[in-house]
Amino acid sequence: MLSSNAGSALASGGYGNGPGPVPATPYSGFNPVLARAPYVTDLTQTSAVVNWATNPDIHGSISYGPTGSCTANVVPVLSGMVTQVRVSPNPTTTYAARLDYQSSVPLTGLSAGTAYCYEVFGSGTSAVDLLPASQPSQTFTTLDPVDLRSTTPLTFAVVGDFG
Repeated sequence: MLSSNAGSALASGGYGNGPGPVPATPYSGFNPVLARAPYVTDLTQTSAVVNWATNPDIHGSISYGPTGSCTANVVPVLSGMVTQVRVSPNPTTTYAARLDYQSSVPLTGLSAGTAYCYEVFGSGTSAVDLLPASQPSQTFTTLDPVDLRSTTPLTFAVVGDFG
């Protein structure tokens, strides 16, 4: 049986006798052209793909390097690295559908088992870092070298969202 305050932490309310929505502070400080924050996919021992979305279509660049040297390398975003993504409107709101521009930039020639940091930049009048200066650079670590003698099973976690 649910307690009388079972729904108090639910942002949408509707269950129990809770006080209603939980107050939240919206994330701020990012460049408004950033439609989706950067994230890493396709991680291997020697490569990774960094993805992010902007609106409007601004081919920028990504800077990356070993931790502590996040701007050691720069890769410009080329036309073939950008895909239009239709963002459907929420049926309960009145904003129109729009196209976001998903950048997917491969980083190659990386070292196995090494931590890297990166920053994404816009272009033209948006050539600044798209994330707030108060936020530390984004990081990832490449996969460890293969040890063919190891009998330890490989385990990993997958985290995702609908974006």
